[in-house]
Parts: sequence; structure tokens; C-alpha cells
Amino acid sequence: MTVTEVLWEAMSSQEPVYGLTSGRLLPTAAALLAAGALGVSLAAVSRARRPGSSPRLAAGATVFGAATTVMGSILWATAGGGPGTGNGMVAAWIATGLGLVACALGGTAWRLGRRPAQGDPTTP
Repeated sequence: MTVTEVLWEAMSSQEPVYGLTSGRLLPTAAALLAAGALGVSLAAVSRARRPGSSPRLAAGATVFGAATTVMGSILWATAGGGPGTGNGMVAAWIATGLGLVACALGGTAWRLGRRPAQGDPTTP
């Protein structure tokens, strides 16, 4: 058999792909980063109304969520095939969705932190 025939035989016998493939590695990492961004944004929302809280956590959550949204979208757009082909399409969807939620919660924490708390004696 020639090299071309061996490659053609390997490409024509496509079986379902299970496990972590090279195409799934980066989207899975993006989904894990998006889950981390969601955790940071939840922490930012819970701390936003505390006196003396810094808006840096909310800003970090927003940027982190936006970055994972962009990363998931790029991976989703460049993945060939569909779900179940081993290209990480589902993990890219998850990364995009979690990144959007994290970005929205980070923005909410930023907005909540900018308003003075009710009953705050320092408000005019």
C-alpha cells in the first residue's frame, strides 16, 4: 500500500471520537476558565455592596468574562464539524455562554458597587 492509500483508508473509516482529543483540549480549557470567571463574578456581586469594597474585583470579572466569551466564540467559529466530532464545539459553546453570564454579572457588580449603600451615613 502506498502512503496515499493508507491515509485515505484512515480518513474514510471515521468512528465516534471519545476522550480528550487535541481539538477538545483548548475549548475545554476555555470552558474551565469561563467557569472560573463565573466564580469571580459571583464573588464580585456578593461583595459589591460591602462598605469599602474595591471595584477591581468587578472589573476583573467583567474583563475575564469578556475574554472567555471571545475565546469561546473564536474556537466555536473555527471548529470543524459539529457536536461529537472531537473538535470541541460543545466546550466552546459552554465557554461562550458562561463567559457571557460572567461578563453580565461583573457589570452588575460594578454598577452595584458604584451606588452608595442605603443607610450609608456618608451619602449626602
